[in-house]
Amino acid sequence: MEAMMALNGIDISDYQRGLDLDVVPCDFVICKATEGYSIVHDCCDPWIQDCKRLGKLWGFYHFLAGLDPVKEADFFVDNCLNYFGEGIPVLDYEMYGRIGTAGAKKFLDRVYERTKVRCVVYMSRSVCTEEDWSAIAPN
Repeated sequence: MEAMMALNGIDISDYQRGLDLDVVPCDFVICKATEGYSIVHDCCDPWIQDCKRLGKLWGFYHFLAGLDPVKEADFFVDNCLNYFGEGIPVLDYEMYGRIGTAGAKKFLDRVYERTKVRCVVYMSRSVCTEEDWSAIAPN
C-alpha cells in the first residue's frame, strides 16, 4: 500500500490582499473568486497566475450568499469559466449563506450542468453534521 502525502494549503480572499505567494509555505491555494451574484474578487486571478507560475496546486471558490442558488451558480461559472478544467472549483457553504442542502445541490448541479466539472464543498465540521448531505455526497 502506497503512503499518502499530506498537503498544506491555504484559503485566501480579499482579506489577505497583498499576500505574496512567493514567500508563503503552502502546497495549494484556494482563492475566493465570487460571492452572490454581484461580487467578483479582483485579487483572485493574480493569485491564480502566481500559483501557476510557482507550480502550486490551486482552486477557486464561490461564497454562497443565500440567494437563488442557480443564479449564483451561473454567476460563478460566467466569471470563472476559464478556470474550470484546470483548477479545482469549490462551493464555500457557511453560516451566512446556508440555504439547506437542497439549495446547495441546485448550485452544484447547475455548475456541473454547465461545465461537466464537480465542485468540492467547503464547510465547517458543524455544518457536516447539522444538515443532511446524503443527496450530495455520492458526487
